[in-house]
Amino acid sequence: MASLTTYTVAEVATHDKRSDCWVIIDGNVYDLTHWAPKHPGGPSIIFDYAGQDATDAVHAMHPALGLIQYELMRQYKIGAVSDYQPSEIQSDFREMRHSFLSEGLFESSPWFYTLNMIQIVVCEVIAHYIVLSWGLSTWWNWIACAFFLVVSQAQAGWIQHDFGHLSILNQRKKNRPFWMTNQFWHYVTISGLKGASSSWWRYRHNRHHCKPNILKKDPDLANEPLFIFHENMVDLGMASKGTPYQAKYWWIIGPPLITSVLFFLTNIYFVFSRKLYKDFLWGISYITRTIILAKVGTGSWGAAVGFYFFMRCFESMWFSWVVSMNHFPMHMNLDRKDDWVTSQLRSTQNVNPSYFNNWFTGHLNYQIEHHLFPTMPRHNYHKISDRVQALCKKHGLVYTSKGLLEAFADVVRALDRTALYNEEKKKEKQKLKNEKQKMN
Repeated sequence: MASLTTYTVAEVATHDKRSDCWVIIDGNVYDLTHWAPKHPGGPSIIFDYAGQDATDAVHAMHPALGLIQYELMRQYKIGAVSDYQPSEIQSDFREMRHSFLSEGLFESSPWFYTLNMIQIVVCEVIAHYIVLSWGLSTWWNWIACAFFLVVSQAQAGWIQHDFGHLSILNQRKKNRPFWMTNQFWHYVTISGLKGASSSWWRYRHNRHHCKPNILKKDPDLANEPLFIFHENMVDLGMASKGTPYQAKYWWIIGPPLITSVLFFLTNIYFVFSRKLYKDFLWGISYITRTIILAKVGTGSWGAAVGFYFFMRCFESMWFSWVVSMNHFPMHMNLDRKDDWVTSQLRSTQNVNPSYFNNWFTGHLNYQIEHHLFPTMPRHNYHKISDRVQALCKKHGLVYTSKGLLEAFADVVRALDRTALYNEEKKKEKQKLKNEKQKMN
């Protein structure tokens, strides 16, 4: 058997372009330049790691790594790293992950997810009952029906998130029928129950997970010129004329419109630009049946569309505040090529656990644990929290956890802080300009 070509970490780091993309996985070197477009999660997530060690990201995102690495990627393996030496924090984290696997913490509870699905269906049924029994002729009926649909939508959002992360059905079991896979049920929940594209979600969300709060790599930060959340975004020229007022108009065009308008439009563009007509048909089925339901209750297509948008705006506010508070108040920068644990801890904060917080956020109040172990079922996060905190303490990383309302307020404070910093930078530039003019 021919010996593998060896490369140094520094040599691999020079292959850091979309046209020349090498990555390190478990001390081996892979040339993924031509394979990246075939990646189910999209090519960008591969290119984001060009020239870097992607070991922990690959393990974190793929519960069936052996199948992927040895059967799909073997042909792209070009050598090994001669000076590959994981840091102490990397070694401790990998040992921790191995322990969690051995303890069965990556195995899901069928009862937990069955009860969650029942909750979603019951809320949908109640909403239908309200419409069919009393119609939507009064505001009270509108609000009651919208309430149950919003709860159903929010909770469907959390469970589709779990299917999308492959954390519910065991991916290690081969030869499963398609209808018994996470991928199938992700289509059912995100498209059939929420009207969005499964492919769009994977493309966007997995990239966010691998490079959270990394400017120009995390798609969740692409909110400029409307919103910027960190001083480094100002320094990179992302501020706009609206930045001084962003904390004010955030309440109007931020949370109410993120999923109801922005995500809807980006979904449409994504599926048609990539000719993903199956995703479109899955998604439009939910939108169509919900608007038809509202038409039955209101007797008017215009009122039906208005009701649908009304419901979606409230669902958008629920979703937007939850996902914003976990990351937007935290550090943002260009890619510093930090290790997996450091990158996740610098960009993520938790919300203190309680029965309500766990339900309201779909356990994403354990955002740190989720980002470290995204394929772990969410009902197990509380079991690992103490050990994750101990790991952070050992390596001098800040484990941030706050109350729900304080975390909400952090989002607005980040908007205000960034706007203030932008004004200070503008004053500094004007002062330098005036001094230069005096000198001339």
